[in-house]
Amino acid sequence: AYAASGDDRVAILRQQVHELSAENVSRDKLLAAKEALLTDLRTRLQAETEAKFRLTADLDQLRHQLDEEQREVSNLSMTVSMKDSAIADARSQAREAHALYNDSLAERDQVEAQATIREEALKQLCAEVQREAAALKEELHARDAT
Repeated sequence: AYAASGDDRVAILRQQVHELSAENVSRDKLLAAKEALLTDLRTRLQAETEAKFRLTADLDQLRHQLDEEQREVSNLSMTVSMKDSAIADARSQAREAHALYNDSLAERDQVEAQATIREEALKQLCAEVQREAAALKEELHARDAT
């Protein structure tokens, strides 16, 4: 009976106490059997209580780890959110910079077009001045000849 597992041992001891009670054996034998049963039950209760405390400690440790991991996840989530916001800001700034670049290209094209128009106007003005100068030279030569 002593080689049996915890539950089996208790069952065997209970059976022995029951059998001894039914057989009207001596009071000392019955008391010894009941004492053995009580000792085994106390030992088992002590072992289960210790196991419960170990499990409770393990559970507390797991809860602590879970809390730490939840904090870490929260921190990572906040970091991701901040990075997403920074990316969105950078994209917005890039769009603004691109728009400014396109505006400056359009402005440059407009300035170049105005410069081309003015250059053409200056060329025409130079041509007119050269024609007038040539006409004045001819007129001066004609006066000098008379």
